[in-house]
Amino acid sequence: DYYQNAIKFNPDVVVIMLGTNDVRPLAWKNSKPNFVTDYLAMIKQLSELPSKPRVFICYPPTITEPDGSEENILELIPLMDEVAKRTKVGIIDIHGAFKGKGELIPDKIHPNDAGQTIIATTIYKALTGNAPASN
Repeated sequence: DYYQNAIKFNPDVVVIMLGTNDVRPLAWKNSKPNFVTDYLAMIKQLSELPSKPRVFICYPPTITEPDGSEENILELIPLMDEVAKRTKVGIIDIHGAFKGKGELIPDKIHPNDAGQTIIATTIYKALTGNAPASN
């Protein structure tokens, strides 16, 4: 399981990004009631690792699918803000990085290579304070 492997790794930095599939209408209906509690528990467990990692949470990318998922992300963001305030973790705005870039999500939910680059670049800037070197 990926989560257990991350814990065993004892990381120095943890970046958590809720998958966009998790805010699909049926999934969000089931996960929303426990979202804050579950997220707080996950962050607590990760923060208490022997390595005492820096923890960041990411607003998820925009979803251009017209199924209500984007509206669910807009409900999710204030919940993430609450989690960040209570745990003092950093927030990385992946959602904002995709504003006006819907073409980078051709199937309306999964970013293409250029979209993945935006995610990586945004996280890199948040972690280092620097823009990545260009190729």
